[in-house]
Amino acid sequence: MKILEVKENIRLEASLRQICCPFAPKRINGMTEIMQYIELVLEKDKWQKGLKVILFYFIFLKKTLQRLPSPDREAVYNNTFADPKWLQQWIEQNKVLEKILDRTTVHLELVRRVLPIYYLFRYNNQLTKEHLKLLWALTTGGTHEFLFREIEKTPSNEIDSQLLDLIKAYSLTAYAMQEKETSNSDKPHWFGLQMLWKFLQSCDS
Repeated sequence: MKILEVKENIRLEASLRQICCPFAPKRINGMTEIMQYIELVLEKDKWQKGLKVILFYFIFLKKTLQRLPSPDREAVYNNTFADPKWLQQWIEQNKVLEKILDRTTVHLELVRRVLPIYYLFRYNNQLTKEHLKLLWALTTGGTHEFLFREIEKTPSNEIDSQLLDLIKAYSLTAYAMQEKETSNSDKPHWFGLQMLWKFLQSCDS
């Protein structure tokens, strides 16, 4: 397992170096690699937990609840060192979120790919207000206007589920925090909620 840990650390470090690169294609590539790795680790953990249930039912009830993954997929899981808690620790120690959501270097294509990190933290029951504030910070100093101007340029037929989830999660969180922090006389900012409404209307037409 030590060899696997070293290999995966090297892989993650290489992806992180790309995220810190000044060139957008390299940053996007590094980000994509880390997000795919997060999804693999979560998938592996769910499989391991499901395997325990399958073994219990097989041993005690002589039946199974679900099919096992293909041998190829199982081999991938068995050759993956990380578990969700280890991976979150690595992300936090290396300040990955801070580097992705740094408002001085933020890139829309990085922001739209950030959700798997938040899914990982939630999966570990360790999603904190500090994590959300990194997204919230993008709404200060006019950054949120820039962010949604860029998003609004995306044609409705090119909006994928990943971008839709990001708009929804970000907008609802931002609006809820705004409700707590502003007075009744302040005019509310709807963030991406209006865009979601327009998208739903375009789906009906």
